[in-house]
Formats: sequence, structure tokens, C-alpha cells
Amino acid sequence: MKTFSYITMIATALFLTVAASSCQKEETAGSMTSLTATSGDIAQSQLAGDEAVSAADDYVPSNVMSAAPQKAPEFAPSDSVKITIDRNNKTYTRVEIDFGTAGITGKRGNVLKGKLLVSIHYITKTRTIEFINFSVNDNQVKGSKTVEYGKNTAGQPTWTITARDTIIRKEDGAMVIWNSDRVRTRTNDNGTPLNLWDDEYSVSGTANGVNAKGKAYTMTIDSNNPLVFFAYYQHIVKGSMVIASEQKSALLDYGDGTKDNKATVTMNGTIKEITLGK
Repeated sequence: MKTFSYITMIATALFLTVAASSCQKEETAGSMTSLTATSGDIAQSQLAGDEAVSAADDYVPSNVMSAAPQKAPEFAPSDSVKITIDRNNKTYTRVEIDFGTAGITGKRGNVLKGKLLVSIHYITKTRTIEFINFSVNDNQVKGSKTVEYGKNTAGQPTWTITARDTIIRKEDGAMVIWNSDRVRTRTNDNGTPLNLWDDEYSVSGTANGVNAKGKAYTMTIDSNNPLVFFAYYQHIVKGSMVIASEQKSALLDYGDGTKDNKATVTMNGTIKEITLGK
């Protein structure tokens, strides 16, 4: 009887050891899955947020302080975007950019709907961007952004962007919170300073928020490998960042500059390719 109990005890111990090992493997796989999903949430939030800033730059008239209301730029049909300029406030000019409920497809291939309210502040020389029923590819964007324009020590134009955004995804209604402090730098105008559509940019900075599963995350762009994108292309094409969530971290790498919708997530030596969503 004692022998039977001893053998049973050993068998039970071995079973629990194997079970614990199996759970650890599942937990590790789960963490990789979770961080991969978080990487996708971050990429989608960046796309929506950056599209809002780019649209504000595209559609606010360059001579807004003195010009009469203008039609949309030539790359959109003249009647597809309504621009209204309000100069009644003594401290700022407000530009309302209305893409309509049907929306327009911009040159980057993203569908914009709703309105952007761009307030151009005289004293601080910044712009505040607010959203009214605004969406990018039917992903609703709420919150606000502040953009400060300047130049770095090399004389390159910079955009210091503070974002406090909430993205509500079209596919499942999940909410992603995106708080970021980043600097966008125009690194190359390809010798055509009047044509913004072939310009190249780099992005540095950090972000934090909550992913679609309700888990907190942080993001830090590698200062030695900043993000790179082109004005005319939807996705970031180069650069990397470290993403941390649930006491785990992973590297999100956008690649070598090839224009595609692919990136990789690396965690503990395991690499997984992901497709960047819109």
C-alpha cells in the first residue's frame, strides 16, 4: 500500500511538472501573440494619426492668414472637400476641412470621412487638430493633436506632434488609446521643394496607451533606426521600435525601406511576420 502511494505520488509530481511546463509554453506563446496584436494596434493607430496631420497640411491653404476660402488642392476633385476659414477670433484662425460623409480617397489610398478642425495659434505658432466624426478607412479617430513647426540644427523642417488619440476600429469596435510625443523630420525633398508628394520623412519619439484588449503598452522608437516613410505611401517602410506590455517586450521592425505592408515582430529570438492594417 505504501509502495503504491509512493509511486502514485511520483507519477502525480511528474504530471504536475509536465503540466506546469506546458502552461509556461502556452503563456510564452500567448505573450508573443499578445505583443504581435499590440504591434498591429500601434501600426494602425500611427497610420490614422499621421494621416490626420498630413491631411491638415495638405488642405490648409499656405496663405491662410490672409487668403479667402479656397477649394481643395488639385489632387482631389474640387467639389469633394469643403474648406471653411474663420478669422473672427483674435488669437487664432480656424480652418474646417470637411471630407463629407461619403468621404474621399486621398493620394495615399486612405479613405477620409468627417471633419478636421485646425486651429492656427498666433502666439504659440502651433496648430491644434480636432476631429468631428472623422475616420480613416472607417476607423474612427477621436481626441486631439498639437503640432509645432520648426527646424533642426541641420536646417531640416520638423513637426513636433503631441497626440492624445482614441481609435475605434471598424472591424470589431475595439478601442485603442494612442498617446504619443514624436518628432517628424523631412529628410529629403528629392530636389523638388514645391512638390511635397515625393518627400521622405523620419520619425522619432515615444508613445503609450491601451491596446484593443484593454492592456497598457509603451512604445519607444529606436533612435539609431528611426521610422521612415514617404509622403505618397501608406505605410512606414523602415525603422524599428520596442513595444512593452504585460511585463514583456518585443521589437517591431518595418524592414529595409522596401515599400510593402509587411513588418516583423521579434521576441526572445522568435520572429513573426505581420501584415500592416489600414
